[in-house]
Amino acid sequence: MQEWGNSIKPVIVRGDGFYLIDEHGRRFLDGIASMWCNVWGHGNNEITRAMIRQIQTIQHSTLFGLASAPSSELAEMLIHLAKGMSHVFYSDNGSTAIEVAMKIAVQYWKNRGKEGKTKFISMENGYHGDTIGAMSLGYLPKYFAPYLPLLRRAIKIPSPVCRSSYNDCQDYENLCLEKTEAILAKNSSTCCALVMESGAQIAGGVSIYPRCYQKKVEELCKKYDVLLILDEIATGFGRLGNMLEYMEQKSYPDIVCLGKALTGGYSPLAVTLTTESVFNSFL
Repeated sequence: MQEWGNSIKPVIVRGDGFYLIDEHGRRFLDGIASMWCNVWGHGNNEITRAMIRQIQTIQHSTLFGLASAPSSELAEMLIHLAKGMSHVFYSDNGSTAIEVAMKIAVQYWKNRGKEGKTKFISMENGYHGDTIGAMSLGYLPKYFAPYLPLLRRAIKIPSPVCRSSYNDCQDYENLCLEKTEAILAKNSSTCCALVMESGAQIAGGVSIYPRCYQKKVEELCKKYDVLLILDEIATGFGRLGNMLEYMEQKSYPDIVCLGKALTGGYSPLAVTLTTESVFNSFL
């Protein structure tokens, strides 16, 4: 807050490709893609033209008891892209997509007669958003310490990023997997889901997972009957070089959350995708 009070910040008035332009005409490379959202560039293009056509047709209609052509078309495209997923739940931002996933996981087990499975497991240094549930999963003290009284903390598994105290990163990876399995074994009767970012941890340190690590975590979740929720809000749609990172990792979740680059930052939108098995439990 003091930084804003003691200096003049650029006021961005328009965009041009991958550049932001301020009121004085100065150009700034949008190096963080407007907080990892913008993958298509700024300005007059086919996206803005499509948005204009849509808003001139109809601006919004509820999905309560109704369908809409654009939402149906997008859902079909997402299911075609996201192998293993069969149903789409729309929301307006990444944090909300995570909250939706948490609610689905809890109710999934309730629907199956296992109401005691309500706790969550998440990875150290993970980040999943700024709402209460999302902060509970991705608790980073430097961001969220003042809000600790509001949170229902998740059980933590270690992050597989090699520590300098370990000479052999493979040894540390194996240790992390051993600890993860021990935590799953101990808590499988009370935990509904394990939540982790897909492919890499972003806000918690921009750390890439070791090869096949995510696949091994998926196998442990299946072994101990705990749902796997993957967070691709910041890592999906090309951020790590793949449209859907979990497919590159060969790690197939029960629920996956997508946002940010889904619309390139042109409109608030996120999705929570589920398998047929999860969906059927609600019928």
